[in-house]
Amino acid sequence: QQDYQQSVQDLSQRLDTIQQLIFGDVDPSTLSPEELAQKLRDNQELVAELEQIEKELEKVREQGEDIAQSSDDPEGQDAMATTLKVLTDRLKVAKEQAGEKAQMLETQAEDVERLASDRAVYDDKLKDVEDWLNKARIAHAGDPQVTYDMPYLQQQLDDNQDLQDDLSKHLLHLSDLAVQCEQLAEKETPQEAERLRYQLAALQRDMTQFKLDSTQKQEKLKEAAKESERKKAQLDEYKESVENLDKWIEDTKKVSDA
Repeated sequence: QQDYQQSVQDLSQRLDTIQQLIFGDVDPSTLSPEELAQKLRDNQELVAELEQIEKELEKVREQGEDIAQSSDDPEGQDAMATTLKVLTDRLKVAKEQAGEKAQMLETQAEDVERLASDRAVYDDKLKDVEDWLNKARIAHAGDPQVTYDMPYLQQQLDDNQDLQDDLSKHLLHLSDLAVQCEQLAEKETPQEAERLRYQLAALQRDMTQFKLDSTQKQEKLKEAAKESERKKAQLDEYKESVENLDKWIEDTKKVSDA
């Protein structure tokens, strides 16, 4: 009977420990994917331990029945039966709790995996805009120069107008990304949510400034084109004057020779 009591006490203590482990964890929503995976493995070990306890409890129950049959103490028999029932109920509850925890962890792991996938897609889209902006800045750097090459200036005007059209499209795309950013931020930690919003806001600021710069450049190109036309007209007028002067000199010479 002493062995029986020791076995009952041992099973009770093990159930206490398992239930403490089940309820003693931190909020799974704060865990990283690696931590969640470890918690799932830990919970699987608890389930295996509960299955082992269930087998041992069955042996203890058989041992208790043998003791009860050889005992003439009804109260002792009732106490043993009550103890076994309590252990059986506790085991059942612990198994249900472990199952619920496993489901919770699996759901959270799926949510984390989905969030990671959505975040990767968002990061790629944001990087595409950043890369486009950096290349566009390099390609369209510098102020327009007054030149007599009007086709070149016209090409610059056309290219800059195309740039503004592309900028408008990318700014609209950023508006869509802003919606995605907020959706992600709601699922991230406060620190990561703040970083996400700051990163997007910085890119929106840079894009808006580049849009303003390109608009101002378009005006400068138009002014340069007007100035080029004016100088070309002056040059044409000067050439015409020189030609007229040369013709006058030539005509005068012919009259003199005659």
